[in-house]
Amino acid sequence: MEFGLDRPRTCLQRVRILLERPNRCLEFFTGYLIEKTLDVDNIFVFVLVFSFFKIPEEYQHRVLFWGILGALIMRGFFIAASADLIVQFHWIVCVLVRS
Repeated sequence: MEFGLDRPRTCLQRVRILLERPNRCLEFFTGYLIEKTLDVDNIFVFVLVFSFFKIPEEYQHRVLFWGILGALIMRGFFIAASADLIVQFHWIVCVLVRS
């Protein structure tokens, strides 16, 4: 999907939800605003980290790519480790749910 079509599609979906279920519209709009806020927050953190470590602009894309790839790999590792813990020690669900 092209970036330019994202906002009109979202607005049309919001209108459809408003007409079908008015309470869901507020929930959808709140989630949309939270996602946009988190996007801006991520950009701010990237700029802060790049400026703190004085990463040249030519290397910022590479650093960002490897950082995201590393985060995805670590997330997969922790999901697999959690699943393995749950299989071996079913009582750990109580610990994982409370944290």
